[in-house]
Amino acid sequence: MNRSRLLSLPLFAALALAAPTSRAAPPDEAQLARGKAAFNTCAACHGADGKGLPTTPPMAPSLIGSKLATAPSEIPITIVLKGIQKLDAKFLGVMAPLGSVMTDDQIADALSYLRNSWGNKADAVTPAEVKAAREKFKDINAPIPRVGYEKKAAKLEADAKAASAPAPK
Repeated sequence: MNRSRLLSLPLFAALALAAPTSRAAPPDEAQLARGKAAFNTCAACHGADGKGLPTTPPMAPSLIGSKLATAPSEIPITIVLKGIQKLDAKFLGVMAPLGSVMTDDQIADALSYLRNSWGNKADAVTPAEVKAAREKFKDINAPIPRVGYEKKAAKLEADAKAASAPAPK
């Protein structure tokens, strides 16, 4: 097993065992305004329009319709805090961990903005959720491969559908 996979195992385990966070309310206009300003950090790769900078290959994926961006909040929060490990050449850039350069408020605002822009619709992210994730994953010091986030998001979505399904008679 290579070193990068070994580094990501603790985070895979933590995400797999994580209970989904409680759902927040939709963002208010003030949070969206602050989020648009905080998103400038993200726009360096994802573009101001969320489409990703038009390089070949693309600098970063589009956030429009992104299942990871609109997944239960712990997923995008962890992506911002810990980054995404680059395993292939699909994108030119790597999702750098931004936890050391963005505050909990900035992360919550930026994520709430992108989760509710360009046709995306998802609950607001709160600074308390970011703080909780920062504490929960404080010992993880390596970005995770995208597939780890995708698997966790799919599991959370399936669990939510199962929980909302009517009970058999």
